[in-house]
Amino acid sequence: MSSLKLKHSSGNGTIINAPAANPSADITLKVPSTTGSSGHYLKIASANHSSTNAELEWGAVTTQSANAVAKVWINFNGTGTIAIRGSYGVSSITDNGTGDYTVSFSSAFADTNYCFVNGNNAYTLGNTDTRFPTMVSAVATGSISLTSREIANGGGITDTAYVCLAIFDS
Repeated sequence: MSSLKLKHSSGNGTIINAPAANPSADITLKVPSTTGSSGHYLKIASANHSSTNAELEWGAVTTQSANAVAKVWINFNGTGTIAIRGSYGVSSITDNGTGDYTVSFSSAFADTNYCFVNGNNAYTLGNTDTRFPTMVSAVATGSISLTSREIANGGGITDTAYVCLAIFDS
């Protein structure tokens, strides 16, 4: 399969991949003569397309597509001196003690009805039978608190090497 990269003068670009199956005829893409604004993307024009022609137009990100992406996400090391590996929409993390963390948001949410998905990587099954779920312990508009607990061997709170969190909101 071949691809075409349209490269911007500063280096980044857009890659267009060839179709997986052989089309019945050549397909012509007509690119708009104007440039898009920030947050716009190229899409197939709804009125001017057929099986062999596809006219492209600039589309704005809609509320629906904007709601489909995480407003906040983070991956951090929860052992020793905690450290963010990667994040978006996070202003800081706080180590409240063993296995107890607070993630503060860059911008507060309007309410606490957001959807959060969290987890970690620590899972071993053997002589010690340790499993470490990360649980949300407190939800606020400007932050969320997590604890990592060992299920087996007494069930105590423990540090975890990889703590991950994503938050979605409308």
